[in-house]
Amino acid sequence: GGAVRIVALLTDGRVDAYQAREAINRAARMADELHNFELFAFSVGQGVDGDTLNRIVCAGAGAGGDVESPQRTLELSADLERYMPLRVMDEPDDW
Repeated sequence: GGAVRIVALLTDGRVDAYQAREAINRAARMADELHNFELFAFSVGQGVDGDTLNRIVCAGAGAGGDVESPQRTLELSADLERYMPLRVMDEPDDW
């Protein structure tokens, strides 16, 4: 095997249903076509859809159709720990 490729998704985390489906499908396609890579998602700002970002990361890990089940997504994302909300300067200190 070669070196592990790292794919970082940096987003404001605000997506509509169409964008979510497209991102999940593309991440799943990457998992099928590329080998030896890891997908990480980082969100910046407020109003982030963390559930959708977790589904994208899980699809990128090869979870396929399993990401449509909220319970399965929670299980997979807990194992992966590849989604991290990032703090921005204008957020309150009690974040």
